[in-house]
Amino acid sequence: MVCACRAVCLGLGPGIPEERIQSTVSNGVVTLEGDVDFWSQREDADRAVRNLVGVGSVDNRIQIRSTKASQEISDAIHDALARHAEREAKQIKVAVYGSKVTLTGAVHSWKEKDAVIGAAKGAVGVAEIHDQIRVET
Repeated sequence: MVCACRAVCLGLGPGIPEERIQSTVSNGVVTLEGDVDFWSQREDADRAVRNLVGVGSVDNRIQIRSTKASQEISDAIHDALARHAEREAKQIKVAVYGSKVTLTGAVHSWKEKDAVIGAAKGAVGVAEIHDQIRVET
């Protein structure tokens, strides 16, 4: 059986632009399509659907809408790093190519690495992150 329904019937939750996400269900596989502004919204939609009864897997095809120039994305990530991972921000290099971001450098713990990656995921327009951050204890 194939069911095509709007994301709103799936109850994706607050902060997810449900009107821009379409879903189909076939044999326990939910396919999500559409676009969002933030990486975190893509992950939240995936997580919300994955937890529904009867869902065997999720094919997440949601794209990150990139309306910002590379320099704007880079600036947004640096600002977020300064707020969330102040000590690490000075040691992390951010390279942006379109909506793809490469993070390089070293941090002192896994928690710091997670904070840096989280800051990058929170920037508008980031669709892909290449994590080259080293943890040096």
